[in-house]
Amino acid sequence: MDAAWLERYSRQILLKEVGGQGQNRLNHATVGVVGTGPMGTPAILYLAAAGIGHLVILDTARGETLCAEVQDLNPLVKTTLLCPPLAPEQAAAHMIAWDLTVLLGVDAATRQLFNRAALQTGKPILCGWPIGSAYGMAAARASRDPDAPCLLCAEQVCATAWVAPTPDPILTRMGAGVIGSVLAMEAIKSLLDTPNGLWYSAQVFYPEEGRYHAMPVPKNPVCLACCGHPK
Repeated sequence: MDAAWLERYSRQILLKEVGGQGQNRLNHATVGVVGTGPMGTPAILYLAAAGIGHLVILDTARGETLCAEVQDLNPLVKTTLLCPPLAPEQAAAHMIAWDLTVLLGVDAATRQLFNRAALQTGKPILCGWPIGSAYGMAAARASRDPDAPCLLCAEQVCATAWVAPTPDPILTRMGAGVIGSVLAMEAIKSLLDTPNGLWYSAQVFYPEEGRYHAMPVPKNPVCLACCGHPK
């Protein structure tokens, strides 16, 4: 903890929810971030500003640009750029070294690829995804708790969300940034072991109304991903 480290994080260390021990925990954490679009970009920058020690960015489009932006924002953060995996085994090989995986605006196939990898590794994941003009948010750690839902369980609950028939494209795009910011906060809370409202529940954000709707997520007894998965 040199002078530069203390000066950069002094305001966070003063927060009782963080403190010196918590900031040190963030600095030693490795977070994998999948997705660098309008949802992923603000999340990555917030995580870098908070002092996550190692950010692993999985993207082939804006990854190099974002890594450079992270270094400009906080040179104390290490960044690694990887190509997105093509199979659950490849994702699991990455995730085993991460404390947390955050999926931001990726498609359904990528979400379920990492969901299966999370079930294999026992690693937690946070996810935000579009539902028409709305956005879903959920967390999953099904391998840690046999009664916990996986990400697919949460997606099936959120699939019933109401979607505006004529969405405002500007509000919809701005909503993606809101979700990225919220999930960065939830990631920090998860790394600090503070209460996270997304475990066993999901939220849907409606940009048109500026409203969040929370829904409990029970484990689906016939889920194709986690039902009967060996713990």
